[in-house]
Amino acid sequence: MLVTPCIFILLLSCASAYKTIIDVLSEDARFSTLIYHIQRQRLVPYINRLPRGTLFAPDNDAFARCDRKDITKTMLLYHLLPDPMRIDEFHHDQILESLYVRPGFLGSGDPGQHLKVQQHGNTIWINQAKIISKDIPVNRQTYIHVVNRVLEPPPSIETILRRINKDIYQWMDKISMSSLLSQPRPFTIFFSRQSFFTKFNSVEASYLSSSYGQKDLFQVLSFAVVEDVIYANNISSAETHYKTLSGEPLSIKRSGETIAVNEVAMVQHDLLAENGVIHVLDQPLIPDSLTFNVRKYLYGLNATKFVSMMDAHHLSDYLTNDDEWYTFLVPPNHVIDEDDIPENAKTYWLQYHLAAGQWTTEYLRNGMLLKTEFQSDLLKGAPQRLPVHMTDHPSGLSLSFGQSSVMNDPIMLGKNVIYRIAAPLTMPYDLFSSLVVDLNLSTFIATLYVSGVVDKLKDAQGITLFAPTNDAFDQLGLVAKYLLHPSGRTDLQHVLQFHAAKELQYSQDMKEYVIDVPTFASDSLHIVGYEDGRIAIGSNRQQMGKVIEKDILVKNGVVHKIDQVQIPLSQVQITHHHLLLGAGANIMQEVLKQTGLIEVLGPDIVLLAPTDKAFASMDLDVLFNDSEQLERVAKMHIVNSRDVDRQLENKKGVEYATRLSEYDKVIIRNAGHGELMVEVKGNPTGHHARVIGRGTISGNKRFLKGDYGPLAGGVLEIDTVLTPIRRGLFGLPWGWSLTIISAAAILFAGALGATGYLIYNWWKRWHGGYETIPDSENTPDNTE
Repeated sequence: MLVTPCIFILLLSCASAYKTIIDVLSEDARFSTLIYHIQRQRLVPYINRLPRGTLFAPDNDAFARCDRKDITKTMLLYHLLPDPMRIDEFHHDQILESLYVRPGFLGSGDPGQHLKVQQHGNTIWINQAKIISKDIPVNRQTYIHVVNRVLEPPPSIETILRRINKDIYQWMDKISMSSLLSQPRPFTIFFSRQSFFTKFNSVEASYLSSSYGQKDLFQVLSFAVVEDVIYANNISSAETHYKTLSGEPLSIKRSGETIAVNEVAMVQHDLLAENGVIHVLDQPLIPDSLTFNVRKYLYGLNATKFVSMMDAHHLSDYLTNDDEWYTFLVPPNHVIDEDDIPENAKTYWLQYHLAAGQWTTEYLRNGMLLKTEFQSDLLKGAPQRLPVHMTDHPSGLSLSFGQSSVMNDPIMLGKNVIYRIAAPLTMPYDLFSSLVVDLNLSTFIATLYVSGVVDKLKDAQGITLFAPTNDAFDQLGLVAKYLLHPSGRTDLQHVLQFHAAKELQYSQDMKEYVIDVPTFASDSLHIVGYEDGRIAIGSNRQQMGKVIEKDILVKNGVVHKIDQVQIPLSQVQITHHHLLLGAGANIMQEVLKQTGLIEVLGPDIVLLAPTDKAFASMDLDVLFNDSEQLERVAKMHIVNSRDVDRQLENKKGVEYATRLSEYDKVIIRNAGHGELMVEVKGNPTGHHARVIGRGTISGNKRFLKGDYGPLAGGVLEIDTVLTPIRRGLFGLPWGWSLTIISAAAILFAGALGATGYLIYNWWKRWHGGYETIPDSENTPDNTE
């Protein structure tokens, strides 16, 4: 009987000695505000049932400093740990699990929201709250630690990033990744204290921030996200791989106090979030799978029109091909007007902006021709060329392709080069649209249309046209006029077709070569290219002209301007008759015909051909009825130039014998300014003739050298008829002849008179006898 009361008393004393957290808090006035909120959230029964645990108890001052007035149940539970922990059990960077559970937020098993311990000297901090009173016992398995701030459960990763790193948050928000990170799923985020754009150049950053780069932007940002919660104290010295949200693995390894993620140092760890943890790295993490191609760079350069056109015309492979080498010439959006480009030419237009090879400024040269990707049928499948213009200035290099200047430095991307150009490239026009605007080729263009050769050259494929300048045609003189004469049409066609080679010959192809190329005439053109860039062409090695402007690109080939018209010698033979046709000297032709002198006009004969207007001042009926005078006039205009040097710099002129006689000569002199004058020697009262046209025949050796000068065999068109002098004795003019005869008669008469006088005196002496004249020395002196 006595045993039972003793047991009862013992049990009663034990019951009265057992306390709960609520009991201890209620006994201390510092926690009145805490008791109030516990009671208000109806947590007294829950806390009283806890068999063990740890409470971080904010005092009244902590609540007074708390900005939040709506202390929730979850906030109060966040102050409770399920296990008893004394102050000496805390250590720096320790992660504690609270009784506040958010299902799914921290992974399987639904662990409670975490707190982080930080220790600085003897001071212990729980999150941002300092423990100001420690180890208040409740019972043997429960302790209270007083903190100076109310603990708030961590927000989501999305919220934390928005607060502490607006840069990365705005890009995550751009691709809707921020909403993903607020979901009730566990994540670990490794973000850099530097902007992740520091790993990219301006073009790449522009691409990633554009609407076209969102997929790659997600790849970059998700590479820093692991779908699990990884706290720093869980990282071991053994390298561990974790699968990221992008699908690629991250390697994490501890080395002493240093933690590295993909060999990037972790500078801050364990920023707690309700759905995971955030770690701060020294540099951004960039996935190896992220690559940049031309397409992405063009998006970054905002050349979106160019890209969309490439896609629309099935040229996308150029933008993603990493195996070939290409140079891209890309105009900006605002200068591209697709309506200006014919639909059937857009593919060619795009290909003309691409060149095979990695053409950096190091390899470009002024005047070179790039082979574009436009392989034209009009060039027999050869690539259309693009001229390069480079000039060194004190301020730097000036570079343009065609007529479009380069705006910035080239961008190197693997094997590719991208140039940003100010305007779209202009593709070569058709042959005559290109040449008709060149006033220095107007004569050549006119002859092409007059001859009918124009259509043949328009339709030709892969040709090289050597276009003589207007000066070159002027040098031909009467030859050019003959070729434009209706009767010279066939010869004109031969001449023009001789200037069109049947194959492409760009200047760089002709350099340092001696070649013969087939033409649309039967003859081949002889081409000599010199090391210094000079190019000479001709019908043979003697008659060579010079290329004075190179590489004028046209749709179906290339044009070079030359300084001399070339004559195909096997097809075109220029005669005096042809030159007279060119001069329109019809009367002179009739004179030669009636006198039969047309046969004497050989390769070294210069024919002085008066114009029809010059003959108008004469009575032609009288002239043609006087065969002797007609022949004299004709012969007076025929000069033999053989073995006569050109000495026209001497303004006194050079004498040339005519066909009339060795005495009948003409004087040709240089009157200055390229003008020649002709006069009849010995006829000071005669009119001087002015040379108004010149032409050289084919058979003359100077013609073979391309020398169309006035003393080569041919025709000099003059504006006055040369009148031969009437001659008497010894081939002298009649006036001189009469003077000589008169003088001779007078001399004869004088001589005859003197002779008669002498004879008379002799006869007189003989008839009167001989009388000796005494010598004064032998005569006696009569005075004696």
